[in-house]
Amino acid sequence: MAVLQLFLLTFITGVCSQTPKDIYVKAGEMVTLHSEVCKVTDTATLWKQETDQTIYVYSNMSAAEQKLMGVVLYKNCLVILRASENHTGNYSCHCLRSNHSQRFTLTVYTPQSKEYDEKNQFSDLCYTPGSCQMFCPSVNTPPNDFKPNGTTWHTENGEPSSGYFSSVEEKDSGVYICTRSYAYSGQI
Repeated sequence: MAVLQLFLLTFITGVCSQTPKDIYVKAGEMVTLHSEVCKVTDTATLWKQETDQTIYVYSNMSAAEQKLMGVVLYKNCLVILRASENHTGNYSCHCLRSNHSQRFTLTVYTPQSKEYDEKNQFSDLCYTPGSCQMFCPSVNTPPNDFKPNGTTWHTENGEPSSGYFSSVEEKDSGVYICTRSYAYSGQI
């Protein structure tokens, strides 16, 4: 009997991940919550922001309603077009057909936040006097219907950069920031 109970507990906890996925963005950035448990074939998906005033977003909401909320629902993704500190909180996605769910914790930092920078820094090593192409990681990318509209680079102090050095020098060391932009429905 104890073996059967253990098996059932393992099976039940495997159905719904109890550990939320942590996502960090800066205010003004686009953020994608991508459900890994809801299949694209699920006909109805419910996204819920769990705050004092719970906000529900349904997969069958009209484009006008989504636009009013500043979100796009696409297949098993909730895309917040311009995150603000009001978006900080816990989210859950419920697949109504398969009865699965997934949880997310979204933290939206102010543009000046150093904590965000610490959580989202990636290292690239370049060796003098060789060439160096910096890599912009694919973090928080939207669904494929959002067309990439280029990547821009700048230094920590705001100087533009190409992200490529034909002959890197020690003076080129520092923090470089990449920004990806996407087009959706004719808007960037």
